[in-house]
Amino acid sequence: MSRRSYEPQWLHQSKLACQRNRWSGYGRPGHEHAPYRHWAFEGGSLMVASGNGPTVGTDGAAKLLSIRIAHIGAHSGYHCLTRYVGEPITIGGTRWASGRLSRWLTVGLCTLARVPWYSPGSFALEVRGGATMLSSRGLIYHVLQADNDLWLTPLLATLTKNRVIGTVHQPPSEIERAGGPWANWSRLDKIVTVSRHQAAYLQSVLPGSQVEFVPHGVDTDFFTPPPDRAPTLDRAKILCVGKHLRDFDVLERVVMQLSRRSAGCRFTLIGLPANLVSRFRQLGATCPVGLSDHDLRDAYRSADIMVLPLKESTANNALLEAMACGLPTVVSAVGGVLDYVVAGSAVLVPAGDAEAMSEAVVDLLENESHYRSISLLARQQAMRFRWEDVGKQMSDIYASV
Repeated sequence: MSRRSYEPQWLHQSKLACQRNRWSGYGRPGHEHAPYRHWAFEGGSLMVASGNGPTVGTDGAAKLLSIRIAHIGAHSGYHCLTRYVGEPITIGGTRWASGRLSRWLTVGLCTLARVPWYSPGSFALEVRGGATMLSSRGLIYHVLQADNDLWLTPLLATLTKNRVIGTVHQPPSEIERAGGPWANWSRLDKIVTVSRHQAAYLQSVLPGSQVEFVPHGVDTDFFTPPPDRAPTLDRAKILCVGKHLRDFDVLERVVMQLSRRSAGCRFTLIGLPANLVSRFRQLGATCPVGLSDHDLRDAYRSADIMVLPLKESTANNALLEAMACGLPTVVSAVGGVLDYVVAGSAVLVPAGDAEAMSEAVVDLLENESHYRSISLLARQQAMRFRWEDVGKQMSDIYASV
């Protein structure tokens, strides 16, 4: 089956626009799981800003611009930073249009912005931020998802004599595949990254820019360990969470290999792309959808091990949340994973190696002392990334701009 045979028409048109603007990577075969986040579509309908406009504070607090992403809960994701520092300017979404109009509006905005992750929601957020800038001078505006939501804000900040920083979340390989880095990133007063290898890359390709690494946080008050776990290989509960940059071919082999080792292994795979659900259900996996925050936390707490096969990574919500729940995790040693894992807080395996991942799972399940040690150290390591502490680090960044 060709990739075009199951692609939505709007996505195909967006890729053509990307290619016309030299965004070559997103038209290549083998990139089925590209992060087309913030297209702001739900069931084919366009999502635009809703809610009241922002209130401009008088205390000089930084203004944090973000979109509330429907599939990310209140206790997950980078928007949690807004609880601990600055003043949020956040938009949600309501249905505005559907069909051809909404699709072409998305394609048109991506073409104008020359950013394949840009969306009508991104534009609405920048308009709202720009309106706030008209009433302020010398304040810092922080675009929390600069990969997706940054086009006009640096220009608006210059015109209104404000300052703007942006956090970049995508790894270097995804940035280059999408045709970046983009010129407006060099106009930021500071670029924040969530992994060190991102920072090194951006410093090399944007030599005049100020780049700082500030780790992603995790809600350690919400994601907490269960009273106890007593795993065994013959009835192990194995979890995998998320889809962005996951290696599903490796995951499939891991499921098959562990099922052969023990028929009692049970697999719960959360957040699979829709086109892969039937494939993994045929292997006996459970693939729940529409989970609440509490359901997700219960999944971490009730699992015995999490496997996280990755192609690339910066910060990873699933990894941090599993560690906060004391869940031993076997994860691919790629990219930013190494900024969040220390020896003994998770098991690192080579990327693309299903056999190594499967063997690591078996080793953990057959070695109780090793299992419990990793569970304890995982929680301790996650505590280093509490949002309260990340907020303090971000406050220092604001003070330095």
